[in-house]
Amino acid sequence: YCVETGIWKEDCPMEPWSTAILSGSANRSAGINSTVGHCATLPEAVPRVCRPLSQDEAFVFVKNGVFIPTIISESSSWDGSGEACRMNAAQQWCQDSVPAGAFKSDIAGRCSCQGTDRFYVLDPLQERLKIFHGYRARLSSGTSVLGGSAMTADVHFAGRYLYQESGELLTIFQSLGGSRCLVGGRSTWTRTDASNGISATLEELLICAGLSLEMSPDMLAKGAFTYQSGITLRDMGLSLELQFAYSSTGFLSQRPQVCHVTVTALPNFISHHSRGTRLDGAMRWTREANGVVLTTVLHSTYQRFHLPTLVNSLVNLFVIMQIP
Repeated sequence: YCVETGIWKEDCPMEPWSTAILSGSANRSAGINSTVGHCATLPEAVPRVCRPLSQDEAFVFVKNGVFIPTIISESSSWDGSGEACRMNAAQQWCQDSVPAGAFKSDIAGRCSCQGTDRFYVLDPLQERLKIFHGYRARLSSGTSVLGGSAMTADVHFAGRYLYQESGELLTIFQSLGGSRCLVGGRSTWTRTDASNGISATLEELLICAGLSLEMSPDMLAKGAFTYQSGITLRDMGLSLELQFAYSSTGFLSQRPQVCHVTVTALPNFISHHSRGTRLDGAMRWTREANGVVLTTVLHSTYQRFHLPTLVNSLVNLFVIMQIP
């Protein structure tokens, strides 16, 4: 009992520090392609066209995480009057737009062009990420400890007092069931391996969570919600949470040597909206995107040998066991 509970250890609060998910993908080429990857096998009932996105569209920072879109719906509208509506070029421009717009005019000399588009994002599974993680612990002595995957050593400081504590911090990816996952070609990352970030693709994290974008949302929600027939996680979107849990492998060691990263998934019912103008403000457009939201959370306390805690635990143990 004493060994399992660690009666000599003090639990100190931990908070995330220097934890981030960054983009590790190169710039994408422009164009439209409906025959690559998942686009070639989509059923007729859903959009057949896939398009690549620019870097700032394919990887978006949101509150507490990042967003990777998988499907996008767009609408645009243009209103004109007078000479602009009487020109055949205006109607031709509307019909030649991508996607083709619907041109309307009336006898009052007003006209409009409205278009809608819906398409899948080309191969979001290959979106490459760079993951950094770290913590800050505040000890009862007033000392703070900083540690992280990209650091060569932990740093202890209190006022002007500062020193480094060397040692390994392994990062191990695992599923919710505890089995290890391959991320960036390995399941365990050393500090040296992770010095420039832990490289992972969206597909690897989904596999670690036991999911595929082609799965029905029922597989994730376990029947708690009702969905339209034929809808997949690629259409609805989902949330992936990286749970960081730091632990020590030594008997009396005060610093964490291992961080287990558990990849868990939750349904996501929130679409991401954006809007703007084009053609000097004459055209208005809106965009609604569904996709994968990635967030991080820390589930740990910093445990260290603490003599007052040990003494107090022993006193309580003697009282319980009625030892004189």
